[in-house]
Amino acid sequence: MSTAVVAAAGRRTPSAVIGGLPCGRRVPRGQVRWYLIRVREGSEQSTCERLLRLVPRSILRDCFVLRRESWRKNAGAWHLQVSVAYKGYVFAVTDDPAALYKALSQLSVSAQIAGADGRAWMPLSPDAQAWFERCADERHVLRSSVAVIEDGELHVIEGPLVGCEKSICDVDRHHRRCMVSVPGANGCFTELMPLVVPVRN
Repeated sequence: MSTAVVAAAGRRTPSAVIGGLPCGRRVPRGQVRWYLIRVREGSEQSTCERLLRLVPRSILRDCFVLRRESWRKNAGAWHLQVSVAYKGYVFAVTDDPAALYKALSQLSVSAQIAGADGRAWMPLSPDAQAWFERCADERHVLRSSVAVIEDGELHVIEGPLVGCEKSICDVDRHHRRCMVSVPGANGCFTELMPLVVPVRN
């Protein structure tokens, strides 16, 4: 399973999911929220840098690429690599999506607010935003965690998943990863996260 694969679970309509992530309701102008911006795949970082140069910070407070660590085995040794978590998307932080929509439409940059129709803009759901804010580091990277199994129970002892044991719904020790179910008002979405569970001899 690719680290970019995200399964949308729970009872939701297709309009509640953009880019594999749940979206919340429209909010009044003035509330700072995250919005998904659709860009050309492979140009995520360069597009963020251009938007931060071209769009006033009064409109675009921040723009970033969400990345995820994953474990890869090469020549018998495990290595961590970092890749874009949501290919073809970046995250914009704004309190005025209408102004951002207008600013993007005036640029020669391939970037559009995902799900926008010129009248409505749906932000990322509050639950998803809060989970990413908690689990991603200051560079917006979802880092690997370490866990142990004691008395048949999984205990995360290091990394962003500390305290999230009840949300971990599947552990793949062989590939050093797990699925995390993130509950919210729109149902749940699942996120593939790197996790090491050392084998004790």
